[in-house]
Amino acid sequence: MSQNPTENLRRGRRRIEEIPEIILLKDWTWDVVTKRFYLHIRVCLDHDGKDIPRVTEWFVTAETVYPFGTIAIYPSCKNSITNTFPHQSINAFEEENHLWRKGKLCVDLIDQTLGIRVPEKEPFTVDERLFWNMQRAVLWLRAAAEERLIKNGDAFELPDFPVSHIQTVFAFQEDCVSMMIWESTDERCGIARIVRRQLSSEQSIAMIRSFRSIDSQKVIYQPVWGTAIREKNYENALWIRLKEVPVINNWQVPTNLCQLKQICTNQGIDLLAILKSFAPKARDGRRHLLLVGFPIPAHIGEDSHEMTWQAIELPALSCGKYTNRVFHSGKRLSIPQTYGARKGYRPSEAGWWMNDKAKIFLDSMELSWIRSENWSARTIKGRGKLANRLANQRIVMIGLGSLGASIAELLTRAGATQLTCIDGNALEMGNLCRHTLCMTDLYQSKSKLVAKRLTNIDPNIHTTYAERYLDIDETGALVPDLSSFDIIIDSTGEDQVLALLSATEWKRKIVFCSSSVGLGAKRLYINIQRTKLPHFENFLNLVEPYFQKDSNDFNLDALPRDGIGCWHPLFPARADDMWFAACTTVKALEAFVQNSTEKGISLIYETQTEDGLFNGLRLIEKQYEYREN
Repeated sequence: MSQNPTENLRRGRRRIEEIPEIILLKDWTWDVVTKRFYLHIRVCLDHDGKDIPRVTEWFVTAETVYPFGTIAIYPSCKNSITNTFPHQSINAFEEENHLWRKGKLCVDLIDQTLGIRVPEKEPFTVDERLFWNMQRAVLWLRAAAEERLIKNGDAFELPDFPVSHIQTVFAFQEDCVSMMIWESTDERCGIARIVRRQLSSEQSIAMIRSFRSIDSQKVIYQPVWGTAIREKNYENALWIRLKEVPVINNWQVPTNLCQLKQICTNQGIDLLAILKSFAPKARDGRRHLLLVGFPIPAHIGEDSHEMTWQAIELPALSCGKYTNRVFHSGKRLSIPQTYGARKGYRPSEAGWWMNDKAKIFLDSMELSWIRSENWSARTIKGRGKLANRLANQRIVMIGLGSLGASIAELLTRAGATQLTCIDGNALEMGNLCRHTLCMTDLYQSKSKLVAKRLTNIDPNIHTTYAERYLDIDETGALVPDLSSFDIIIDSTGEDQVLALLSATEWKRKIVFCSSSVGLGAKRLYINIQRTKLPHFENFLNLVEPYFQKDSNDFNLDALPRDGIGCWHPLFPARADDMWFAACTTVKALEAFVQNSTEKGISLIYETQTEDGLFNGLRLIEKQYEYREN
């Protein structure tokens, strides 16, 4: 790696000489610790601010690939800010080179915060990129000095919690409804029950099962998870509920036990006493979690709208026998244990706690924060979800081939809460070219594996499955029974399934949706109706000419064949064709459910091309039908 700055770095540095507040103290220098070049600069403001001196020193780092790569701006270890501010990484620690602190500035702020009226995008040219970042760093510093980094109406942002490792992720579930539960209780601490899901041999998710009173007898709040969370085994954790965000030094989270104890004391909580009451439930030689909860608003200046939690991984507490040589029955014995009682104390709760206080719960104990995330349905689907009228329905998917599995997955990712999978087939090698399942799933039940996949996509969905084909029993009743569902989707493309649905007596109105594709997935056929007397004759009559056209357009004898003895042609279509059809089906179904219409509708879409380029699916036939039932 070259230790001489590139010409691009030199050009970028020359441009920042135009910023009057910046004085260059040291030109580009290679740092062997971080493997980056750095500039040492001084920033001079017009006046001092609260916790912001008028003159401060900073380090700017860049990569050899400038104007690309990362540009970062850090406070110097000397003659700079030591507090942490909003829109800044935690500033409590020094870099290993002891030149700068780790409190990186976030200069990519909403422009109004920095006093910029016209929004600007970061440029990536040699002459502009470093200049843009340094100019905004000066504006950031001026805004911090004038205490206007945040203002009423801004979206609330949590302070930077320094994650110590990624082996464990803590997942909780909070929203405005659970907030009302927390507001109705006086409990400030207690025992939490945690279930773990292994992601790999080295990584797991710790998911909250319930918050309880300190004696574990009273359930304060128990989130509702989906099918994915069925583990019966749980581990104990400790929770404390604060009244506000736990910060010191402006906007810095506590980094050691002393700081956290002081925050708790200021809010009327004796943290050490709570740890003592929890300790007997955690003497198993394992590390347990301390969950720190506090209310947060959606926007600065507003009332709190939900609880959030940040997890700390506690050290393993004392347990086992003596750690030191002791006399027993007149004989001197050595029984070494890693987490035993302190010398002079018996292996009892009193002895263990004395050891915990003397060796573990020291003021200097560093807090091991772990990644914590809100996995509520609202948060997970924040980037896009189905209309509630569809998402909250009980849905059954008949046929888990490439089309059905894709529809089921799209519904799940968009927020469906209850979905049942029905298919009697196993996954075959030939399915892999367009199915959502993979090679490790071969020769196993499609319905079971798709249902399992859906629970791994969304922890809030409830799934069931039936490893069988749709049929009727000796009494003429449909098997399995589908009477409890609100929406029945058939993607088998089989007339027999439609006949079985039509022959069944339904006691209430249900939404029936049939979706299938023609040969090559050139056309998509959809029928949707809300009724207790489903009928598909008109739909089948509508699509019959297109089926005939497909047969004429394709030479069935030339298609690939599958099976031995009784050969049959393989259905020709690619995965992208099926996904496109699945997307169109979901959007058509959502529109139908949203409109609450009593009219049935048949839709035929056809693949369009223009000048040899794909031009999407075009609706070529639409037929409404209404019958009293």
